[in-house]
Amino acid sequence: TKVSSSVSIPSGKGQYRQMKDGDNFNFNGMQLKCMGPYKVDNNGEDNEDSLNFLITFGEVKMFMTGDFVHKEVLNSYREELTNVDVYQMAHHGLKVSNFSGSPDVLPTLNPDIILVPANSNKPANELFAKLGINAAVYNNSNGNIIITTDGSSIDVPTRK
Repeated sequence: TKVSSSVSIPSGKGQYRQMKDGDNFNFNGMQLKCMGPYKVDNNGEDNEDSLNFLITFGEVKMFMTGDFVHKEVLNSYREELTNVDVYQMAHHGLKVSNFSGSPDVLPTLNPDIILVPANSNKPANELFAKLGINAAVYNNSNGNIIITTDGSSIDVPTRK
C-alpha cells in the first residue's frame, strides 16, 4: 500500500499509522475500526480507496465514511453497522445511488443523526423521504458540526 508523500508528522508530536480493513485502534474507551476498502486498487489516490470508520464509545456508534463505501463493507460488517447513532454520508451525500444511499444501506444503518458533507440536503432528503428515514440531518449550511458524547447521549452543537 502506498503512503502519500504529503503525510508529515512533526517530530515528537504523534505517530503515523496506516490502517486497513479490519484494523482496530483503541484509545481511552473509544474504539476506531477501519471498515474498508476491502482492497485498494488505485494506490489510495481515488474515491474508491476511501477509508471508512466505525467509532464506538460506550453505547454510541458513529459510522464515518470517505468519498466512497463498497457494498462489501455492509455485507462484511452488517451486524456492527446495524442501528448506528450517527452516519456521515459518503461523497457529500450527492451520489445517493452508491453505497451511501442504496435502499439496503439506510434501513440497515437506521441512524438517528445523518451528516451530509455538502451545502444542500436535496438529493439526500429525497432519498430519506422515499425510504421513510426519520433522522436529524445536518449539512455544511449548519456551520461547523461538533458531535459530543458521554457514551450514552449525543449532543450536536453547531457553530457558524
